[in-house]
Amino acid sequence: MTGQYQPLQRLEVIYQGWGEEWPLGILAAASGRGQWLFEYSQESIQRGIEFSPLLHPTDSTTYADFERHQEGVPGFIADSLPDGWGRLLLDRLLRRNNIEPAALSALDRLAMLGNNTMGALTYRPLLNMPEQDKYQQNIDDLAILAQEIQIEVAGQHSDVLPELVRLGGSPHGARPKVLVELNPVTGHIASTPFAGSHPWLIKFPAAQEETWVCALEEVYARMARLAGIDFPDSQWFDLGAGLSAFGVKRFDRVAGMRVPVLSMAGALQADFRLPCLDYSDILQATGMITRSVREREIQARRMVFNVIMNNQDDHAKNFAFILNQNAEWQVSPAYDLTLQMGPGGQHQTAVAGYGRNINRKALLKAAASADISAKNLNLIIQEVTDVAACFVTVAKELGDAIPASVIKTSAEKIQANIRALDA
Repeated sequence: MTGQYQPLQRLEVIYQGWGEEWPLGILAAASGRGQWLFEYSQESIQRGIEFSPLLHPTDSTTYADFERHQEGVPGFIADSLPDGWGRLLLDRLLRRNNIEPAALSALDRLAMLGNNTMGALTYRPLLNMPEQDKYQQNIDDLAILAQEIQIEVAGQHSDVLPELVRLGGSPHGARPKVLVELNPVTGHIASTPFAGSHPWLIKFPAAQEETWVCALEEVYARMARLAGIDFPDSQWFDLGAGLSAFGVKRFDRVAGMRVPVLSMAGALQADFRLPCLDYSDILQATGMITRSVREREIQARRMVFNVIMNNQDDHAKNFAFILNQNAEWQVSPAYDLTLQMGPGGQHQTAVAGYGRNINRKALLKAAASADISAKNLNLIIQEVTDVAACFVTVAKELGDAIPASVIKTSAEKIQANIRALDA
């Protein structure tokens, strides 16, 4: 690539879920800069699998006029586009090679990802990123990887930036992340599978964050499991020298196969950067997409957990669905759970209109909007509350990884949320 690169005008979208591979459709330029048309392939229409069941069903072949906040492409495809850390890395690599990031379209960025995407959608033709034809420095030590990431976090120049883009250019979120093969017993990592490895996502502290944030996320993963929430295997890594990481086994990969994933933001074309949804929207959409009472109650349990455990970073991209091998959508395993303050101390997703000081009445109202009974929701509230009372005990399982002052203030916040339920 050079600074004179001409943007793509057409891109193939390929489905590669559950060991299959077939053309899903075509993205092509429409009138107006940054506007795209999407057309389902005939094979996709014949198969009848709905990848955007609410907004882009296959009973119509062509769609246009997509939202600007998702770069003019359908929501279920915009899910493939990195934001935050992944976009930052690529933009730095582009500028280092005299390419202005603003000149690239969503199609260019998808083509650069190619097969290196999360979920089950891939893109052709493949557009090589800058410096990818040079040597690849395979980093097989988590501590070394953390050191290189901290160099980039500090805004300095890392010699392995192309490798960081390759490993961390597709995940969402602000915190630095990489997608690697990991043996959780030995801690050995690689970019390709090896004996005893599984695909994992590894997160590192962002700028201005302390190392204990990774340990706190591991505590929340354990608390979620205790509360009956499906959360993948996870691990906190003390890497020494003031470095740490939090890892989670990827749920979009099973036995070497890709698993289709659809975020709530992608399903509703909601702008995850804004507090634009209510949990009533989340629960009702879950019912329409999964057609399952059980899946609605799974989502309701996460609502209760987020409220009680003060996870206010509950925006539309932090809820998702996976398509199982029977072509049925179900709620994905949970992810990105931790104690987090939202804008102005409010949840990104409101509960029956309330962003803070959320009481039982609001939770019941949101649940009722999706036909979840008061009896069932009260049982969920009790179960999550019982687990929340164990926060200090679970936090201390990691020794002194989390400062006592942080444990104390976190526990106080959780208890305040519990008291607010019946205030």
